[in-house]
Amino acid sequence: MMYVPANDHHCMTLKGKVQELIPGRLRLGTDIPDIGFHVDKRAASFGQIQARSVNTGERVWTHHFATSMNWVSVPATAGHVLRRRHQRPVLPCSRSQ
Repeated sequence: MMYVPANDHHCMTLKGKVQELIPGRLRLGTDIPDIGFHVDKRAASFGQIQARSVNTGERVWTHHFATSMNWVSVPATAGHVLRRRHQRPVLPCSRSQ
């Protein structure tokens, strides 16, 4: 089983520009005020953890997070538990969809 952090129901727009490379400084290829982040407020959820079969690639189950995005890693333990780093839910690996 492979566990995939994912996000849905949002998009980002960027207005690109050429920026000088200065070692040690952030360079995004855009200015922070030019980053647009848009969320579909009608969506029932935003972040997800997906369990996928490594043999077929098919999705086995999905856990949806109604109020947050999922920008973190998903370590699995030997005790068959998944944990989103720095956040609460602890999910059994064998959870059914």
